[in-house]
Amino acid sequence: MDKRLKKLRLITELALNSEKSKLKELAMVQDEKTAQIKALDDSAAQRAAALGQAGGADVALLAGADAKWARWRQQQKAALNIQLAGLRAKQEEQRQITKRAFGKNQVVERLLEETAAQNRGK
Repeated sequence: MDKRLKKLRLITELALNSEKSKLKELAMVQDEKTAQIKALDDSAAQRAAALGQAGGADVALLAGADAKWARWRQQQKAALNIQLAGLRAKQEEQRQITKRAFGKNQVVERLLEETAAQNRGK
């Protein structure tokens, strides 16, 4: 029984580590998307500052490029926010899967401890 429990512990540890890795990967992707949104916001702030220094108008603004760029930026930001929402949903689902894997691992650990205690008592 002890050998089978040790093998089961190895399996549950591997499963737990795999699920933790998936959760970490989702968090990294979320961080990337958040950074992309921040970059879009920062670029808008930089453009506003440049316009302020230029006296409020320049060739790009007068040609309508700023308005097109602002629309593009908003579309990109909206798309990124939709992706973030999807990632957050996946993260929550993955958290639940990881919690179950953790619980299974803990049960096997307790069984091993109980088995070891019983073997010491013999």
